[in-house]
Amino acid sequence: MTLFCHNFLERYFLPHGIVVSVIYCLGLMSLWTFIAGFLSRKNRVERLSYIQESFKDYFGRDPLEINIIIVQYKEATEDFIEASWIGIGLLSVVSIASLLFIVLIAYFTLAELTKRAGIMSESTKRQQNQLMKALIVQTITPTIACFSPCFFSWYLPVFGIDGGELLQLISAVEMSAFPFFDPLSTILVLPVLRRQIKKVFGYQDPSTTNIIVQNRVQTSCL
Repeated sequence: MTLFCHNFLERYFLPHGIVVSVIYCLGLMSLWTFIAGFLSRKNRVERLSYIQESFKDYFGRDPLEINIIIVQYKEATEDFIEASWIGIGLLSVVSIASLLFIVLIAYFTLAELTKRAGIMSESTKRQQNQLMKALIVQTITPTIACFSPCFFSWYLPVFGIDGGELLQLISAVEMSAFPFFDPLSTILVLPVLRRQIKKVFGYQDPSTTNIIVQNRVQTSCL
């Protein structure tokens, strides 16, 4: 949008698009909160007692003493099993829809950039390649760090597969590290951002230094 529809972006996205984006994020937060409340209101003590011993063995904590919500697909009341499926189903729809939205935006952006590659200058083409890399990274990172751990944790028990402590540790590390690695991956992909980070730490790129020196020499000669 910034490259090819700048006027449209300024006219409609500012501020309307920003407001819609904020409302969309608040809607997702509200839906997750509603689902958590929907699951937590049904026989909480009885359900947590079911996992009490195994939870203590894994984490050394009593689940009745902390704020935690669980789902059960069997060995529970029919009412709660139904609530578990409804909750996980809604969360799956929201997660998949968000992921598809990211993939579609990336696809249409890459398609538009590829279509206009023939009329771009060399500088714009370089920016295009950098943008493509950044889009790919921005699509893959949340898929691996956020969607995959949740998906495996939700659905492995359906098939009687115990992910064990390893899955729990990997999921916890991935989701905790996501806020750090998401911007870091973009910074590493885009040269402009890389140079700024190097400058912060006092490292000057030799190629950039040579260009600055040459420009100064040319200016002094003039």
